[in-house]
Amino acid sequence: MTSLPANVSPLRQRMIDDMRMRQLAPKTQDIYLHIVGEFIRFLGRSPDTATVEDLRRYQLYLVDHGTSAVSLNHAITGLNFFFTVTLDRPELMVRMQPVRVPRILPVVLSPDEVRRLIEAAGNLKRQTALSVAYWHHSRLEQRRERLGHQNGSLADDKPGVSTPSLIIPALIVTSPAESPTL
Repeated sequence: MTSLPANVSPLRQRMIDDMRMRQLAPKTQDIYLHIVGEFIRFLGRSPDTATVEDLRRYQLYLVDHGTSAVSLNHAITGLNFFFTVTLDRPELMVRMQPVRVPRILPVVLSPDEVRRLIEAAGNLKRQTALSVAYWHHSRLEQRRERLGHQNGSLADDKPGVSTPSLIIPALIVTSPAESPTL
């Protein structure tokens, strides 16, 4: 360990060294230091004196102050690193459990919305590109759903699946002179 800057405590420097040894990304290091700093402000004393109950109270404090599930899990991860790695006291983290993050479902467009989106793309070439991209993505999603929990390959698709009616008109070009350009 190198000599400490005047404003860095030995415990903070140890945590910095632990994160550097594990080659954590600089942003992750900054976040973890911030998380531990917030815990110290809550605790009002050195974090190496914290108890399981102090950590439990801190988690409740975060929940009561409207901390999102993602931010709460970040706090737990940062504190887990500090107590498990830097202080070698993993028993303190026993009651700090990550919270379930609600899964946000993607927006699913209706066939009419897809048609209007493709028509808004402008010329025929762009419409075709968007149609093919949309169709390809929807096929991948169908394969993932069909495979479910299996560890199969996406190449296991059934052959002979036809393209949607949105693509077919765009694929019919009678001569090179009529080929659309970007």
